[in-house]
Amino acid sequence: MRSPFSISTSRIRSESKSPRSSPSNSNIPGGQIDTLWPLPYEITCVILDHLTGIRPTLVAQLSFKYCSLAVPYIYANVTISRRNASQVFAGMCVDETGELPYPYGGMIFDGRKAKCFTHTRTLRFDDIWSAEALVMAARVFPNQRVGYLGEDQKGDPLFPGLEELIFGASLIDALIHAPGGINEAEHARWTAKHATPSQPMPVDGGWNDDPVHGNYLVLYEEFEDLIKKLAITKRLCLECPVDRSVQSPIEAGWLNRVFEKMEVPITVR
Repeated sequence: MRSPFSISTSRIRSESKSPRSSPSNSNIPGGQIDTLWPLPYEITCVILDHLTGIRPTLVAQLSFKYCSLAVPYIYANVTISRRNASQVFAGMCVDETGELPYPYGGMIFDGRKAKCFTHTRTLRFDDIWSAEALVMAARVFPNQRVGYLGEDQKGDPLFPGLEELIFGASLIDALIHAPGGINEAEHARWTAKHATPSQPMPVDGGWNDDPVHGNYLVLYEEFEDLIKKLAITKRLCLECPVDRSVQSPIEAGWLNRVFEKMEVPITVR
């Protein structure tokens, strides 16, 4: 990706010695430089070009203009996992209340964050929390599978320019064993929240805020159907949790359905 700050090096060689583009020695701070203003424009571009490649979030903090220029670099490679799942879709959903771990209510596709995802080229869903975040963002109500992107509604692609879409091994294992209906999902969520290996049902009604398998808000094949509508990708990579030669019928069945559904080249590793 060519940086918006990139300029011809020959231009630097030809113009850097010009009195009009070079500051006098008295304008350069002594000891150390904590501002770029004394430097020629061409040198500033080289510095910003280098920073954009290694620290785009730092460049984005300079100003609104530089933020817009850095966004394609910041969102080029996106990984969604338990660490950031609760925040990654914040600011682009109808309901941003804090009653659930994730925003929900349907996605707003003309918002600033949604437009940022148009620059994403590699997208990785690492675990079940990443899938839950996407599913909840698309649901009008938390306990309804059919939401803003239901069968009778056409949703715009949220990730229209992917080179590669990746499903992590942890996510695949959870999707294979996802509950089939809302009631089953609610029961699994209740059990996960109230049970721990050492104390199956706390007498004080306390919650287990560290469930091993997420919050069980994703139904069987719900995430796969949703990602097909939201992502246009050239290839899909599946990091299978087990060797294909020793897969159970359930695991093999899920994998075959993904192959049929996605209609893109798929690699399994």
